[in-house]
Amino acid sequence: VSVPLTQNQFDAMVSMAYNLRPSSFKTIAEAVNNGEDPAPVAMRYTRPGTNLERGLIARREEELGIFNGNIEA
Repeated sequence: VSVPLTQNQFDAMVSMAYNLRPSSFKTIAEAVNNGEDPAPVAMRYTRPGTNLERGLIARREEELGIFNGNIEA
């Protein structure tokens, strides 16, 4: 990520970097660098149709809540 981030945004990005493949995180980082909302990109990484989907949706929602300052890190 090459743009300035708030502490919440930084914390959320660290969580995503830790929990995603590097290539997946890169697409989210590119969205942030382009000034776009990272939510649509981040929500792609929830493994739809698997037994992990519900948990990953919850994780992405929490990370995005932190990013947007709606949830305390």
